[in-house]
Amino acid sequence: MTDNRKFQVYIYYQLFNTDTVRIDTPIPKELVEYLVHNINQDSKIINNLTILPRAFPKASDVVYFSPLFEVVKQELRLQNCQLSVKINDVLSCFKGTKLSLYGCLIGDKQVADIVQFLRAGRCRILDLRKNSFNRESKELIIQESRKVKAEVIWD
Repeated sequence: MTDNRKFQVYIYYQLFNTDTVRIDTPIPKELVEYLVHNINQDSKIINNLTILPRAFPKASDVVYFSPLFEVVKQELRLQNCQLSVKINDVLSCFKGTKLSLYGCLIGDKQVADIVQFLRAGRCRILDLRKNSFNRESKELIIQESRKVKAEVIWD
């Protein structure tokens, strides 16, 4: 690891010693793995994690964050991210209480993934503000959330 990378690791590790983490610059896969390893080793807790668009410019990069999604204890918030292809990676890994998707691209395939996620009962609160859904998709999500007693927040 270069000195620059060590410095970067230090800066991010300092961030992860806090209760709430906000990531808005790209993080290399190796750095994510390093951080998650250290969080697990030291029994650190991330209560709230917000990931902004610049953190992963391509949808395919979401998979790099999978280990981080697993260690978030309360809210994971993805804001204006290009998730249309990889939202299932987020849903399959997240183990917290509240998932917030703000202004993300969500199509019919992703709606089906969200419904499956609700059926699995793995989230108590799903915040879907600032996303566009057709009426049928919205109704499908509402019906499923009622069945599993999950709260869905809309605009």
